[in-house]
Amino acid sequence: IFKPGAALGSPYYDVTGGNVLNEIVDNVDRDGMTIEISPNYSAIWSNSLSSLLEALAGYDKYPAADLYNNPKYIKMIDSLMPLTLSRRPTVPLGDSGTVANVGNYTSVSTLVNAYKYTKKPVYAQSIYHLNNKNTDGLRYDIYTKNPESLGPDIERVVREYGEYDFDKSLQLGGFGFSILRDGSLYETAGGKKDNQRCFWMFYGNTTHPRGYHSHYDVLNLGITAYGIDVAPDLGYPRSTQGDDYYNWGKNTVQHNTVLINKKRQITKNDIVTDTGLGTGRTDHFDD
Repeated sequence: IFKPGAALGSPYYDVTGGNVLNEIVDNVDRDGMTIEISPNYSAIWSNSLSSLLEALAGYDKYPAADLYNNPKYIKMIDSLMPLTLSRRPTVPLGDSGTVANVGNYTSVSTLVNAYKYTKKPVYAQSIYHLNNKNTDGLRYDIYTKNPESLGPDIERVVREYGEYDFDKSLQLGGFGFSILRDGSLYETAGGKKDNQRCFWMFYGNTTHPRGYHSHYDVLNLGITAYGIDVAPDLGYPRSTQGDDYYNWGKNTVQHNTVLINKKRQITKNDIVTDTGLGTGRTDHFDD
């Protein structure tokens, strides 16, 4: 599984190993997102690795197999929570989400596995939020010594550290995503009051040769306010082949960004380097 695998471009049947560590080192950025760009597809990486780690739990013949000691994988686990818009959906970048998307791609089961082995408070806070701000039904698997301890553990973390902080603005320079946040969601005597606003921009690497699920949408803008997606992205295209996909679904013209000289942005086929143009550089970020 961890042995280096076939190089990119080799026949698919010429596999020498699972190439797990190489993929994490080479194709996961410092914010924990993958070269696929799409949050939906990046989540598949972290969730699949979580299943692998559960299968290898307690195996001590190869220390590198414990990815909970790998800083890149640790970032992958919580990489989607910073991409949450107004406490609800994951930002619908690339082949991900739908129009006015309300789905969140962070996996509770992956977070539960990670919390069991690392006890990182942010994982407990994330689980609590995704479980509708309670611990009902939460438990570890049947192979854990005390499966029912998960709920009380999470409640203790929330009491000590508070809930997950969705109110702070963030810049994810490795992935290429900035989000400005203001307002919040308040619990009042008369019910909930939601005046949160989010303004976000994406400037990631859409030209990587293996960025299959990215769109031509650098400097794509998004706005959510008062629980409404004000400027929704179309998300996962209705078709993933032919003109409908390349000239509309992925095309610059249908995103909230700039079209210059009636041409879509540069594509991975327009460049000759192995890594594409890279992520945009931020000179200044101010909340």
